[in-house]
Amino acid sequence: MTALLLAALGCGRQSDPRATSWLDLPVADNVLARRFQLRDASGPGEVVCTREGDPSEVHHGTGAEEVLLFGLLAGSTYACVLEAGDVRRDLTFETEALPEFLPAWTLELAGGGEGYTLFNSGFNDQRDRQSKLLLVDPEGQLRWYYQVPFEAPDLDASYLGGGQFLYGGGFDAPPTIVDLRGRTLFQADDPSDGTSWHHHTERIDSGQVVALGTAQNTDGTDTWLGATVELLDPALIATTPLWTTQRGFDDGWLASGPGGDPYHLNAVILEEEALYVNFRNLSLLTRLDPATGERIWSLGDGGDFALVRADGTPDGAGNWMHGQHAPERDGDRFLFYDNGDGDAAIPRSRLVEVTIDEDARTAEVTWSYTESGWYEPIWGDVDRLPNGNVLFTLGHSANQDLMDPDTTEIVEIDPETLAVRWRLTMVQVTTTGYRAERINSCAVFSNEKYCPPGS
Repeated sequence: MTALLLAALGCGRQSDPRATSWLDLPVADNVLARRFQLRDASGPGEVVCTREGDPSEVHHGTGAEEVLLFGLLAGSTYACVLEAGDVRRDLTFETEALPEFLPAWTLELAGGGEGYTLFNSGFNDQRDRQSKLLLVDPEGQLRWYYQVPFEAPDLDASYLGGGQFLYGGGFDAPPTIVDLRGRTLFQADDPSDGTSWHHHTERIDSGQVVALGTAQNTDGTDTWLGATVELLDPALIATTPLWTTQRGFDDGWLASGPGGDPYHLNAVILEEEALYVNFRNLSLLTRLDPATGERIWSLGDGGDFALVRADGTPDGAGNWMHGQHAPERDGDRFLFYDNGDGDAAIPRSRLVEVTIDEDARTAEVTWSYTESGWYEPIWGDVDRLPNGNVLFTLGHSANQDLMDPDTTEIVEIDPETLAVRWRLTMVQVTTTGYRAERINSCAVFSNEKYCPPGS
């Protein structure tokens, strides 16, 4: 009996005969986590584990009945001290190798990568489109992963805090909240019109979630694919439609598109006094009144703003964004992932900032960035970071060109010098990525290497 119990406890030495109060256990479906179960001991338990070969990596965890450590490295040995009341135990364990279903990538590090990077990844292959959520540290090492149980390589994902993640979209995955253990906490039903969720899912300051769904539009005779903007309660149960493209058609400013997808909304920005909707297929960002649904203006080629240069003279229509994704607003500045005009002589994608004068109805390109040979027509993301840098995702889809050797990349640049500070490159052409976000180093895991004591 004693031998069996010692085997269950692991291979470490005991500092107290009552150390049998601790059980060392794996965490299901995650080799980068460990569970320590506390039995028959007074007081809460505390665990401190140090990675062998790297004394700067020290993980901390506390708990009443069990202690969970997440954000470990695969194929590593950890030496731990476990304490509860006056019971102490020293223990060593090894994490397993990563599962083979996870993708591979390389990293170019040049002074960036501050914080963890969360991104989705799937295989844009009709035979295997299942998505994964991946979280890497500043050195590009995988610290957490989750297999999304939907075929949705182009979904949206974000970290909510408190060990919870929100994902949804990809024409398949409903807005869903999961925890670090991969347990589903909340999940929405179908959108209000009963079709599918796609592209955008985001928690706003009120705790509610705004998401995009598809919707059938009609002129009474023909039908075509449109979209609906939905607002969900924090538990993802009650769904309220905010606006639909049918309203835009009925009001006369959106054209019909029998049998097709004439609008293709891929992002929204919901504020107290404005709802911005991004039309990929129209190359327009439109501001709506969230209370009435009325259109205020549209920004882009054919919209309500004249594109001008810094000196006020007209700029060329080719400098507008085309097929854009992921708009971000900062006052009168809008940052876009500009996928680019596929009909141009030399198609190219870029990041572009457009500054508007809402009263004068003028717009100016005030910043842009591109790279040689960069053209990704259908996916991509861009975020301003707290440190002033810009993080963007070159979302590659091999289905667009099976001979294209490009791959998905996640890149951080200094917008002043245009220097690349961090670049993660997927190895396989068919490994996709749609969006990425940077997370504060102390917000997810208690790892002294990236979150020193006192931070």
